[in-house]
Amino acid sequence: MTGRGEVGALGLDSAGDLFAPAGAAVIELTPAGNFDATATPAHLVATASVGAEAFLPDGQYLVSTGLNIGRHGSAVQLERFNSNGTQDPTFNSPAFHFAATPTDNASAIAVQPNGQVVIAGTSSNITTGGAAFGLARVNANGSLDASFGTGGVVTTSFQGPDYATEVALQTNGNIVVAGTSDDNSLQPSLALARYLGQ
Repeated sequence: MTGRGEVGALGLDSAGDLFAPAGAAVIELTPAGNFDATATPAHLVATASVGAEAFLPDGQYLVSTGLNIGRHGSAVQLERFNSNGTQDPTFNSPAFHFAATPTDNASAIAVQPNGQVVIAGTSSNITTGGAAFGLARVNANGSLDASFGTGGVVTTSFQGPDYATEVALQTNGNIVVAGTSDDNSLQPSLALARYLGQ
């Protein structure tokens, strides 16, 4: 759910349980639709909103959040939770920005075979109205991958403003991000960007 009480994204684990981000928490439902009493709700910080999630082969799951900073700003943070809903203390991912803009949000996550995590989203500036694709790669321990882009992050601008919504991994390791780009008349067009993943 979003901060307005709407469901923003759903996930399904290998046991058939449904995970639903609910504002600043993630709830777990059984296949019958009941709350799973054996799982601890994954509560995030009160000033965060859920952006995207992904499941890992071992039953853990990742949740990206938009961490509110200041009056209008937000940064991206990735958190990892155990299958019972408790936070994994071994995963240490600091909040980060895609670029030197006040408002960054994540919209999609993909997990590479080596355990690294790719996060796609949008880096925007409320003052100027500009926005660009944002992409980051995080190591399996939660730290930004310094070998990717500039310090682990990269931005891409088209005709702008540009909004990234999906990310996919190709078999050769490259990363494809999809979204929209508005022209001068503010009519959105499909935008695709491919990044070298190796």
